[in-house]
Amino acid sequence: MLIRSKNKNEKIVLGLLSYTYDDNVKSEVLKELLETYRNDDKREIYLYKDEASGNYVGVMAVEHNQSSVTKNEEELSIHDNIMIQRVAVIPSFRNEGIGYGLYSDLRELYPDATIIGTTTNETVDLVSKWAQQYNDEHEND
Repeated sequence: MLIRSKNKNEKIVLGLLSYTYDDNVKSEVLKELLETYRNDDKREIYLYKDEASGNYVGVMAVEHNQSSVTKNEEELSIHDNIMIQRVAVIPSFRNEGIGYGLYSDLRELYPDATIIGTTTNETVDLVSKWAQQYNDEHEND
């Protein structure tokens, strides 16, 4: 279950965000990252709560943008674009489908959005894999 968390559960968010870095990262860097998300209405941080244990086991940091299609200066449609910028799962919960659960819940929040990853934090391949799995599971919906 996804829970919006950029303005709450700070210690949990910071702890999980630390897994999005390769090396030991200073807490100041994590706090700056969190502040960046807090100060930008287009960005959100979601925690993933494992329903069986009741624990927060994953985090996803996203940016939400909208693009509009216009013709002759008339707006025809607006399309949501979600960029997954960071994603992490507690090591003891990895390989249990938590990452896909994050993606699937995000897809349910934004069913018509284009969801992509970033090359900066190497989420492109993960998001492509999750999108394929999601499409396979929901092919006949």
